[in-house]
Amino acid sequence: MIRGAILAAGLAVGATAASAETVFSGMIRITATTVQCQGTHIGDISPSRFHPFFAGQATHAEGLTFIYPLGGSGYTLASHVFDPTFREVQSGYLGSSGVVVQPQPHRSQIAVAARPVINNTTPTLVLKGQIKRPDDDGGGLACVASFTGVYVKEQ
Repeated sequence: MIRGAILAAGLAVGATAASAETVFSGMIRITATTVQCQGTHIGDISPSRFHPFFAGQATHAEGLTFIYPLGGSGYTLASHVFDPTFREVQSGYLGSSGVVVQPQPHRSQIAVAARPVINNTTPTLVLKGQIKRPDDDGGGLACVASFTGVYVKEQ
């Protein structure tokens, strides 16, 4: 869990410390994949953190982190919320070799079907969307993984 937090912090664009930050913790599951996916599978499930972007947040980015037993992956979209349009995100990975921030040709793209309205009093949320090239999957941008994440606001 600590590695996931480090990764999320490392990928946050323009992050500053603030006690009023709203962060959600939960679980995320891969619900479908295209045939091009080589390392991402239907049914994959992992702990996850979601950092929403909205007025009043000190960090001007929206971020989604997958936390694995030996590392994690994170996706950050600066100055915008996830929406139904696939948008290139800054992506990176944490593993036994340290933190790797992907260069532009290897970045992922995320689209969220119907992002709920979120503010600092939102207690829970469900995110449903898709990621192109999750975890730098060998299938490249042709690998599209659908996901559902269920989250509770951290206290």
